[in-house]
Amino acid sequence: MIKKNPKKLPEHLRKRRLDLSAWLWHFVRRDANPNETLRNIIQDETIKGSIFRPFDEHVVCFTETPLFAHIQEDDDLKSWEYARLSLYGIGFPRDWLYEQGARPVIYIESMYYDVLPDELKYLFVEFDLGKKVDFSWQREWRIKTNEFSVDRSKAILVFPDHNEFEDLIYDYYADFDISNGEVCPMVALIRNGISYR
Repeated sequence: MIKKNPKKLPEHLRKRRLDLSAWLWHFVRRDANPNETLRNIIQDETIKGSIFRPFDEHVVCFTETPLFAHIQEDDDLKSWEYARLSLYGIGFPRDWLYEQGARPVIYIESMYYDVLPDELKYLFVEFDLGKKVDFSWQREWRIKTNEFSVDRSKAILVFPDHNEFEDLIYDYYADFDISNGEVCPMVALIRNGISYR
């Protein structure tokens, strides 16, 4: 029997929604060496936080954008010379990250920043259609921390060419996963417990 007015979308319905993802992704910046940044995350097992004004403490950012949609928007991001969200990243189950303290950001006009309780200010992202400021397409989540420790048993790596990381991940098997609507090859690592797509 299905509960009336469920507080959480039933899993079978979630899988049908292509705009939803069971994963949150941390994509490194589009700088000269995004592969080196990802390599450092893998080796250090840490994602370093950044400061986003007006908040003065470090946060680690993730996106709830489904992986296939992020890949589709990559050419547009390149053409805009957008500095964030390369194709190099690491993902974790959304529900697990929530348990670690991740929360969706609050997209709202800057005049409301001072009204937010101090414990929520790290979630502020300016949103003002009148000023043509709209980052809601990023579907951002944040954890307030200087560094986020990577749990290899929960992580999936994303990068365009698996040959770039063969020295770190050479025992693997390939599989295709379409159960959650994100159709893409998956390679699970045997040697070091981290998976990649």
